Amino acid sequence: MLLLNNDAVAEPGLPAALARAAATRPDAGLLACKVLFADGGGVQYAGARVSAWLGYSGRARTSGVTGDVDRADGAAMAVSRAAVERAGLLDEELFAYVEDVEWSLRIRAAGLAVVYVDDAVVRHKGSASTGGGASTTNLYYDTRNTIVVYERHRPLPRGVRGLRRGVIVGAHLVQAALHPARRKAMAAVIDGWRDARRGRLGKRGA
Repeated sequence: MLLLNNDAVAEPGLPAALARAAATRPDAGLLACKVLFADGGGVQYAGARVSAWLGYSGRARTSGVTGDVDRADGAAMAVSRAAVERAGLLDEELFAYVEDVEWSLRIRAAGLAVVYVDDAVVRHKGSASTGGGASTTNLYYDTRNTIVVYERHRPLPRGVRGLRRGVIVGAHLVQAALHPARRKAMAAVIDGWRDARRGRLGKRGA
């Protein structure tokens, strides 16, 4: 089953590339596509690593070869029947952002691989569902869900857990400081941290 964001468009040959990869790697639970920026600005995702200890979802590679990766990118990925049966579907409580990371971690924990397929290509606008690049909504969900996902998949003792939260919030505040709506962006990060602490998931403000 192929999952494609509503702001992503498949390049010619995508189904055939995924079919070849599935035949070559029957152990794959997720097949991750190469994601290009829709405006022609280069590669958005070509594989990525994850550091659960640091709460870091990895800077996406801008070049890569077909092979195992730590996580897929939600703009475009194909999931196997075995992965759904063993690990379930995407976590709807996360609502937006980091749910692709969480699913990747869950599928890998179920004993299946996440495989990047270099010749399965899509073009992706990015952040369309949360208002585009000018929005601060993505900072809220990314902060909240990053904390929640890594505490779920890599629990740490209380003191160390607090340090990891600080790393996550600090990294997002750096991003917020560069945002055109700086104060609003920083408030979104703090709101995400607070809601993660309170266990508030789902759509923001719902």
